[in-house]
Amino acid sequence: MSTTVVLFDLDDTLFDHQYAAHMALKTVHAEFVAKTHIPFEVFENVHWELMDTLHRHIVSGEMSLDQVRVLRFQQLLARFDLDLPHSPLQLANRQRSVFLDNRQLIPGAQALLIALRQQGIQIGIITNNTLNEQVDKLAHLGIADFIDQLITVDVVGVGKPEPDIFHFALARHRCDPDQAVMVGDSWENDIQGAANAGIRSVWLNRRHLPRASNTPCSEIHHLTPTDKTVAVILGHNQNN
Repeated sequence: MSTTVVLFDLDDTLFDHQYAAHMALKTVHAEFVAKTHIPFEVFENVHWELMDTLHRHIVSGEMSLDQVRVLRFQQLLARFDLDLPHSPLQLANRQRSVFLDNRQLIPGAQALLIALRQQGIQIGIITNNTLNEQVDKLAHLGIADFIDQLITVDVVGVGKPEPDIFHFALARHRCDPDQAVMVGDSWENDIQGAANAGIRSVWLNRRHLPRASNTPCSEIHHLTPTDKTVAVILGHNQNN
């Protein structure tokens, strides 16, 4: 059966989250932490570790994004035993401000969405982030009009890689699993999650990471050139 629905992850698949987060943390480090002589690379690695660990509180609904941001900086300062004259809230607010200013699409994302739309493909997003956060992000990035369905963790009540959030998306698009394809950067959440829901997947592997399992999927390393990316996504150029 031909593909009629393309489901995308948003963060680090269409939106360059890594870039915005890097620029924001680099500013925080330069303004508040550099004088402590803690190297930025070390500071950033711990920050990413905490971001991955604490995100589960958002997925579970235990904490809001704002609460997790402050907790992340509390734990970050504690990890390095830093006693700064600025509170974790101040650091989180500064990080958030710079992050918002540096939001941008991954190269080729808009052209890809346009090309899929021109072929009559429905486009959805499945994300482990919250509705308000992602609605604002899509508007800022200028791609909201290309998205038919936005499926978020707080609306569904469960996140990727659980099959229920994929089934919810399929129901919203009124399609069967074999009519859809999932495109994402996370092997566990997007590729394994889609497989568990019976959906074909395409892994955006920009960092050329090794596969974590033998789950079949096509693989791309960029969203460009558009025609080749569309061919892989729609299954015209299988690469398993």
